[in-house]
Amino acid sequence: MFTKYKTLFASNKHIIRNYSAVHKWYYRRPPVPHPLDHYSAKALNGFFWWYILYNLWYYPEDTIGHYYYPDPAKWTDEELGIPPDDYPGTGRIRNKGDPPFVLYKEN
Repeated sequence: MFTKYKTLFASNKHIIRNYSAVHKWYYRRPPVPHPLDHYSAKALNGFFWWYILYNLWYYPEDTIGHYYYPDPAKWTDEELGIPPDDYPGTGRIRNKGDPPFVLYKEN
């Protein structure tokens, strides 16, 4: 029944698997890259990093932003949310059984 196929496969034994004049077939090892591919990848990588670092150095506002950053030393305690020194409860640690702290008392 399969004699027709046996002769077909027997006649193709001389063919090398995936053979090409340009691309070779590698079994369980990576193909060796062309040196031009290696050096062009390094050149492209170098250009990329030069472009990023050059623009960060000479044009930092593109990354940081175009706004004026205020001086944090000029901020007041009220703007930062720090209570005044005579505020009740400062310097005291709340114990487990203490009632919750109330900012104001209702009359």
